[in-house]
Amino acid sequence: MNGDEIEDVENRYKVELQDALPKVREQAAACRTAFERVTRALENGAWQSTAQQAFEEELRARKDGAEAAGDDCQAAFENAEAAEPDKVPDDDWRARFDPYPRYGYQ
Repeated sequence: MNGDEIEDVENRYKVELQDALPKVREQAAACRTAFERVTRALENGAWQSTAQQAFEEELRARKDGAEAAGDDCQAAFENAEAAEPDKVPDDDWRARFDPYPRYGYQ
């Protein structure tokens, strides 16, 4: 191969997205579980007071927002990963992608 030929290489950006997906899913699930535990405790009478109903309503609204944000984040990572090719030309930025660049040493 001469110096002018472009070769297809692994898409390092896609690999990083794939590596991040399990943690994204884990964090979304952890958030969902935390809210579910609190709402379940409230439903089972863990706190009884005049402020409890207002707190529970606000908590449910926050729960819905957090779950939607987690779902959106997960979908964004999944869609980005699915849209990426497995291979890219060796002169493409994705061939050299580094999520933690060491400035001056690349």
